[in-house]
Amino acid sequence: MVAEPAKLLRKRHRHTYNFARGDTLSNQGPFEVELQRVETCPSELSGLNLVNFTQRLTRDRKYPKRFYYTGVINQPFNVLSTLAGTVKLSSWSARGGWKDNAYRHTFPRLCELARARLAHNLAYRRLLSDALGGEHRLKCPFPASRWEFTDFPVDTSAGEFKEFLYGKWRIDIQLMDGNTALSCYRQFVDTVPRVAGRQPIHLETNYTGTIRITRIKSLYP
Repeated sequence: MVAEPAKLLRKRHRHTYNFARGDTLSNQGPFEVELQRVETCPSELSGLNLVNFTQRLTRDRKYPKRFYYTGVINQPFNVLSTLAGTVKLSSWSARGGWKDNAYRHTFPRLCELARARLAHNLAYRRLLSDALGGEHRLKCPFPASRWEFTDFPVDTSAGEFKEFLYGKWRIDIQLMDGNTALSCYRQFVDTVPRVAGRQPIHLETNYTGTIRITRIKSLYP
């Protein structure tokens, strides 16, 4: 039986499942996400490929499942309320390799969704407040910007799911304007059983990091 997202997401978002059963996806239950690496998607998924970034991921010595991102992201377009995000998961099986589109999920009005998530994360809220000014908030639409990150805590939580299949996953995340892909990046993660009694890592504790946001010229539309 395949785990489903929370009831709210089932009502508000579009999703389909097509899991490949293999020896690396033989179980499911409470889980943790272990990030392996991040890279750009192939050109056929990146569309206009408007977002470009540099990156360096480092692992926290005290909390091995916590990562920090240092790099620059250039976002040369205004993030309008009409933009959507599409997440495509591919599952790995040692017998058959990658199974494309094991899970697909579309998030309409991505800007508002991102703003709401950031508002509930104390670490992100404090970092953005420092970058935008104490009285400013991330608003939609968000103008074209250059983002410079130093030791920014990476949130690998998946709170939409209480249980999930254990295994290896390739995650493609596209930013869409209608049928046009503006950008895409790819994550490789492992889902592993959650250790009983282990408390979740709260990003707002013992974090360091900065964000610098600079407005740039919009190249789209």
